Amino acid sequence: MSKITEHVCERYNLTILETFALGNVCDGVFKVRDAQGRIMVLKSGTDARSISEIRMNVVGYENMRAVGLSDYIPLEYALKVTEEEAYILMEYCGDDFLTMVRKIEDPVTAYYDLAQELRRMYSKSVATLEETRGEYLMRVVVAKIVQTYNMYIMSVFGKDARVLLVLEQLAQIMLLDCGKVFCFSNWDLTPEDVFMSHKGLKYADPHAEVIGVPMVDIGCFAGVARDAYDLPGSSDGYKTLKQFAVDIAPILGTSSQYSERYFYLGRVLQSFLSARFRLKNDQEKARKIFLQGVGYLNKIVM
Repeated sequence: MSKITEHVCERYNLTILETFALGNVCDGVFKVRDAQGRIMVLKSGTDARSISEIRMNVVGYENMRAVGLSDYIPLEYALKVTEEEAYILMEYCGDDFLTMVRKIEDPVTAYYDLAQELRRMYSKSVATLEETRGEYLMRVVVAKIVQTYNMYIMSVFGKDARVLLVLEQLAQIMLLDCGKVFCFSNWDLTPEDVFMSHKGLKYADPHAEVIGVPMVDIGCFAGVARDAYDLPGSSDGYKTLKQFAVDIAPILGTSSQYSERYFYLGRVLQSFLSARFRLKNDQEKARKIFLQGVGYLNKIVM
């Protein structure tokens, strides 16, 4: 346990119940209990990466509040962010989606329930931005895909001229239908950070940017659930989420065709990132996931 964690536990009279490890960037993320028996989550760190992560989350929460999404944020009990250390003590929201679907009897319904919660979230956060802002948001996603291929995947699997050509065309194609209407989007929506209960949906790990094209998020989530984790119900859940991505086209005033393309863009992003993080430990699976991403890339440019 780090000194910052010890300090926070002493200050707020907290007992550590569990250490969370999956997908965490910070020094430590803990399930804790205070003297009154309340269960909470403590995220803390002293290194630059941890501090940056917590600072980003805090900005993300502020931006979610600004677009009317306070109900989707875990309650905050204590917070400190300096150049030397950072921590946030917040509401424990129960099992994340990944854990939940591995426990429940009918996991397929969880994907339908998720879609309904996201629809409400999207409808509540609709915003009109300048056209140049929309273009910027889309270029950020495409740039992340290109960077992941150039810096990580290509060095292991070799240069593929066809992939490079398609990546050059990607931004231009995705900008053809980039309008002015957007809503909540984080481009990092994963089963580890989404919490579902009778109280509704909570999102615990936002980036600073919370407005964009949600179909990209849905593509990322569906791909992680089915292809990266092979979660229970994920085959049918994938179909549910893909159809949902098309169905919400009217919220952004776009076409079903482009909604599907945005979904595939999310699949490419998720596939390339998932492949990147498996390059060292499981190159066979990394190659399989990467090639899936190339397949979705080709669907976009066809």
